Amino acid sequence: MTRHHDIPCPFCNGQASFVYTMDTYGIYQCRTCGTGQASPMPDEAALKNFYNNFRPNLSLNNLTRLLDSAHRMFRESSLPQGKNLKMLDIGGGGGYCCKAFELLDYGESYYVDLDPYSCEFAKNKLKLERVYNCDALELAEKIDTKFDFIHCRHLIEHLIDPANFLIKTMSLLSKNGLFVMVCPNGASREYLAYLKDTRMKNRIDLISSSNSWSKLKTWLTLFRGAMNHGIDPPRHLWAITPDGVQRLMESYGFKCATATRLITDQTHSIFYKPDKNFSSRIQRLIARKFFAPRRGACHLVTTIQHADNY
Repeated sequence: MTRHHDIPCPFCNGQASFVYTMDTYGIYQCRTCGTGQASPMPDEAALKNFYNNFRPNLSLNNLTRLLDSAHRMFRESSLPQGKNLKMLDIGGGGGYCCKAFELLDYGESYYVDLDPYSCEFAKNKLKLERVYNCDALELAEKIDTKFDFIHCRHLIEHLIDPANFLIKTMSLLSKNGLFVMVCPNGASREYLAYLKDTRMKNRIDLISSSNSWSKLKTWLTLFRGAMNHGIDPPRHLWAITPDGVQRLMESYGFKCATATRLITDQTHSIFYKPDKNFSSRIQRLIARKFFAPRRGACHLVTTIQHADNY
């Protein structure tokens, strides 16, 4: 039998223990903050091969819905006062939030993404002027500015070193600025209500076959808390928890607040279209009333500020 040694958790400096296997990856969970991680991490060649020809769902037909979602997100985030603000949107979405920021007259936006296709869409279709096809942390070498609002949606769970990314990104934030990050809530059990969902079935099947477990044992393992919601390497390498991200940011002297949102929340589940049949309504009711209240809903929304602006 293979012996799996504990590995360090970069979010709280605790120790993460082996829980189960997913294909060729071990899934570990921190005993202190609950953060999940894949090990070993894929190398650059494996990631490049996985994301080769990856195309996000970018279309002007989505613009109205995504603008409405961004507008709600801005209101909920309580942006800094005044106009002429500067926004940085890091990855994920092709620039819709930037477009909404400018259309709503908050100020000027900057969009940065490693994906050239997303940058091309932002520049040529959305007509954004400040588009950068590079790593977000390289942006400081290209422009000399601080941002009043930094937005990062469903990116951090894909990164090899998300903790380092968060700390370095804060160096781009102005003194009175606001950093809002959205990712899957690794502690959530809400998704367990959606057993009919194809992704949920596939995940149960993969964990079951990878560990030679019955479907019942797999389901009970997830239900009891060895969850790591959203983790599916090499796509999602981390299951980030509210406790983990809060411990990390506060250890560096930043102020951090976390909230969770249901998978049906139109601000964060932009493309979600609920089925109207009876069984689907029952699933949503179970998710909302039974699973989500215990460890939070599926989306983790984290707000980070400098300590002297809280």
